[in-house]
Amino acid sequence: MSNSTTAETTTSPSRKSKAEVPGEIPSRSTFRSCLQLSADEVPLFGTDVCSQPHYDTWAVGNQELHLKCSRALPIAGADDIVLLTGPLYEPYLEWLHAHGFGPRKVVSYNAPDAKLPLALHIKENPEPVLRAVKESGRRPVYIPFYSSDRVNKLCASHGWELFGCEEETTLKYFDKGRFKSLCEELGVTVIEGKNFGSNPGYQPSMRNMERFLLRLLNSYPSLVVRGTLGSAGKSVYQVDESSLSEVVRAIEEDCGTEYLVEPFLRVISSPNDQWCVRRDGTPAIIGTSVQLFDGFKHRGNLYGQVLAPRVMKEIYDCSWKVVHEMARSGYRSVVGIDYVVSDIGVYPIENNSRLNGSTFAFGIVDLVQARIPQMQCWKFFKATVEPQGFESLLRLLESVVYDGARPNAVFPFDCDLLESKGIFEVLLLAEDLYHIDFLERRLAELGVVHQ
Repeated sequence: MSNSTTAETTTSPSRKSKAEVPGEIPSRSTFRSCLQLSADEVPLFGTDVCSQPHYDTWAVGNQELHLKCSRALPIAGADDIVLLTGPLYEPYLEWLHAHGFGPRKVVSYNAPDAKLPLALHIKENPEPVLRAVKESGRRPVYIPFYSSDRVNKLCASHGWELFGCEEETTLKYFDKGRFKSLCEELGVTVIEGKNFGSNPGYQPSMRNMERFLLRLLNSYPSLVVRGTLGSAGKSVYQVDESSLSEVVRAIEEDCGTEYLVEPFLRVISSPNDQWCVRRDGTPAIIGTSVQLFDGFKHRGNLYGQVLAPRVMKEIYDCSWKVVHEMARSGYRSVVGIDYVVSDIGVYPIENNSRLNGSTFAFGIVDLVQARIPQMQCWKFFKATVEPQGFESLLRLLESVVYDGARPNAVFPFDCDLLESKGIFEVLLLAEDLYHIDFLERRLAELGVVHQ
């Protein structure tokens, strides 16, 4: 993001706990350790992005969202169970098995599109999952992408433990407007802004929206408008006087009823600070990566020595307050707090109170580092190549693909659309950021580029 203006920030006195933030940033924990699984428990990975609010609206424009469940395959252990809405892409699982990754048991519902979320498929036909659980001989713990009411009801109906919480607890933080209010209550400095909305279930008046934005544009050259329940770059708009009418028309086609409007800042970086509130209610740090954007479109994440110690400490101090408050309120699961580092300060802007896309990257990296400790940096992004089978891709990437020994390698994942559209996710694993650049250049030479 660029070409913007400075803005005032606002704080309010804390009405929450005055617990002092520890001075030293602790070591990161692995995602797996945060699950706190005992020997007699079996995780059910049901990591369906369609469990989030407004999944049905997103699915209209992307009938392939259901395939994202397969991102859990590389982070699952051999004795875990992975649940898929769509079909299993067997060549990829075979490659994972050859390198000691992935589950032996996968339950696929073989849905051709994203019309129904995974929880509804299981509700309509629970027998395949129940059979897999029975064969495991262990007590199931369901690990969702997002703790929706539908997921809660599914687990309650079968007596499964949920690694999550009630959706109302999740929405206290997932909703951008409510999250901003919480930060103010905790004494955290936030970007100045205003809410525009209507009664639940009713679309905001577009005429009123246009007037509202025009008034704010008298004070700021450019604004950011974000739907409070949007995710993954959905319902985010930049607006100035020249684009006002166009943006209002786009918002009219949106599914939201409430929007957060803030000045558009000069953004230096966009960190994602990822924590987890473990099953016993204790918070742990998973790691801090920097998000990569093309405009407002998320293009991936980069992890390494990329943020100044001062910035890391400011992020830690804010996240510590937020995540400990979430733990006290009963929240359980991953927390990904997005920040902007601007020329006037470091500010939290949203709380991804769910698994994040980079959760899977961290999970893969945890497993690889146990074998290749010198691998300290990573980057992931969605890539395109000529449509082809997975074996063909391995031949193409032979000089750089992960082999269990190279400290600088390409780890492919999320490969369900490889044969039909040439789309897959690339995880670059490296000793340092220079090797990250080298691997990315090498991929471009081989015809693998950012989508």
